[in-house]
Amino acid sequence: MSTAAKAMAVAVCVAIAGCSAPPSSASSAAPAASASAGLSAVKPAPTATSFCYLVSQAQVSAALGHVVGAGSASAIGECTYKLTGGAGDADIMVWRFPDEAKARYFYNTTTAQLKIQAAATSIPGLGQQAMAGTEPARVAAVVLTGSEVVTTVVAWQSATARMAVTLIRDAYNRL
Repeated sequence: MSTAAKAMAVAVCVAIAGCSAPPSSASSAAPAASASAGLSAVKPAPTATSFCYLVSQAQVSAALGHVVGAGSASAIGECTYKLTGGAGDADIMVWRFPDEAKARYFYNTTTAQLKIQAAATSIPGLGQQAMAGTEPARVAAVVLTGSEVVTTVVAWQSATARMAVTLIRDAYNRL
């Protein structure tokens, strides 16, 4: 996820759920635990690989048509798969809220940003609502399901909306 996208997500998180921003580094278990505690209003304490279970390395490689490394989790539970050769990455994140209204607000805010920054289209048949957005070298997909919002971002010169939609469908099916 891009720095701007992470900043927007954290800002929305703070605004609607009172959570705190995560640390910039996950160099040990202690910072990960403190980051989890700060986000407890939004989601449960993530483990070191919290959202990497949603899609496998093989699924990401297949969706992108390019080999990726193993997923690595951040302190806030975001899972990133780096393309070999440093060409880009794919991120998966699940935001958990105490109720559906807060999740819907986050979804609406996130998709409004997609509509402003990218060519956005609805994804039928996925969750309560889902949307994908495409801009040069970056695609994203967002799905609302109850009190959770799942996001995928593929940052790569050859990224297509199909890639983000495939990843979000795979992740959604494992929730």
